[in-house]
Amino acid sequence: MQSFQVRGGWQGQHVRRPEAFLAPVELTSSVLDVGVDWAMTQTIRLGYGAKRISSEGLDYVALRDANYTVVGFDLANLNLEDQLHAWGLTWRLNERTEASLQ
Repeated sequence: MQSFQVRGGWQGQHVRRPEAFLAPVELTSSVLDVGVDWAMTQTIRLGYGAKRISSEGLDYVALRDANYTVVGFDLANLNLEDQLHAWGLTWRLNERTEASLQ
């Protein structure tokens, strides 16, 4: 039995906040997420996933200490784009055991 599934999602956000005492915040960000799952046989599956993250604009980033406690904020001018890709192959050995290579 073969099956082929494609899943995905997209999220976009634009934030604009005028600040009285600080620099105004204006940030645009987006995330695109896509995944493919192909059951080649009943025991072998091939998977692929990709994610694209981008962000551009001004925002305040939390500054944290060694205990991960927020101790302040710093203005950041963001201009980034990151892409992640992953492949995986899974073998079903029996009802309760699988082996995978990623």
